Amino acid sequence: QSAFSRPARAQKTPANAKQAQIPNSVREHLCKLGQTRTFRVLDGLRLQGVTPGMLFTTKQALELLKGIVGRDSIYVALKSTTSSGQRFFEQQNPSPVPPTPANAATDTKTDPNKCLFVGAKKSGISPNHRPATVYKMPSNDELCSRLEVKNTGSDPLTLDDLCSVKQTRMALHRELIQRRPANYTRRWLAGRLGVSRETLDTYNAEIEGLHSRPCFWEQRVYWSNLKIVPDGIQVKEAFLEDETGKRYPARQPIAARLLGQGRKIVYKRQDANFYWYGDVMPNLEGKSDPRAREAHPQPTRPLIRHYTIPREQSLPRKSETPPRQHTEHFKPADSTTIAQPLDCRKPLPSESQESLAMRVYDILDTQSRDMAERISKVTARRLVHRYGSHAVAQALELLTQRKNVIQPAGFLVTILRSDSKR
Repeated sequence: QSAFSRPARAQKTPANAKQAQIPNSVREHLCKLGQTRTFRVLDGLRLQGVTPGMLFTTKQALELLKGIVGRDSIYVALKSTTSSGQRFFEQQNPSPVPPTPANAATDTKTDPNKCLFVGAKKSGISPNHRPATVYKMPSNDELCSRLEVKNTGSDPLTLDDLCSVKQTRMALHRELIQRRPANYTRRWLAGRLGVSRETLDTYNAEIEGLHSRPCFWEQRVYWSNLKIVPDGIQVKEAFLEDETGKRYPARQPIAARLLGQGRKIVYKRQDANFYWYGDVMPNLEGKSDPRAREAHPQPTRPLIRHYTIPREQSLPRKSETPPRQHTEHFKPADSTTIAQPLDCRKPLPSESQESLAMRVYDILDTQSRDMAERISKVTARRLVHRYGSHAVAQALELLTQRKNVIQPAGFLVTILRSDSKR
């Protein structure tokens, strides 16, 4: 009769989330905060059978984690707090409620004249000791709520992985690569573990079965796109490579000299490395590569990631002759062409010119941040008709390569005017 007559449904957890261990999001956040000992104590007690909501004392924690986590680390972890001052392990009051009266004034009815305990050694244990501090194991939802992170899955760790801070971080790094081989930057992987990039390189060398392969962004260099090579600045981890595999510094004068010699030049810049775990290297689609089955799969050539320009945007080489049907597109516009009246409110006579004009309109419409900086289709057709298809296509390609242009329309018109005056 009522939707609220049944109890609430239990909250769903991720399929790979193991309730016996804490989520990866909590582990990574604690590593970034420098509280790896808290992460080790939490996982160690979970592996020893302390479930969420169970009460335990400091003595029990020391006995369960003996030989795994140090004594001082356990004391600090049990008293650790979040950035907002909230404890990870809540303390429980061991005193009974309501309190019971003490028996300090009770008569023991012992005869002082009898020497029953003469010569007996004292045990050294005082009957009036401080009550043990009781802690409560938090649940995964409580940990995520206190750290303000999502409740994600948990990679399985063993007690041997928690024996030291280094082993714990290496195990966390190993499980990520084993679960999800992909391209990662060294900065992101090091920040995830709370270490430097040099320490991450040490972990990669010491973890048995973990491999990495460099990837490069590459693009063929022609006379038409020579400006993609830096001029006057040194780009880190970038170089030029000819058809023989020889490498040169990534400088525009060097590229121009090699093109003048008829060499085939490729501009390469290093990208994020590809990491995987195991003897078989998966490709970028996640499938195993049968050619990588070897005892020590250390690649001899770098893995290339291609970022090519679409065919319709590519420009012909200087030495190549354009097709006959497109010859008029690569001729500079003369005075008679500019003077000819043309109604740009209608599509251009040439289908290729109309396609180029619409491409100019779409790219500027996408890259313009303000509505006032966009151009109309009439203006796009007028630019193609006035300066020619070759000049517009070349300026449009230069615009797509620049990522910090604030006014794309002004940049395109300035390039076209500058090239027309040469």
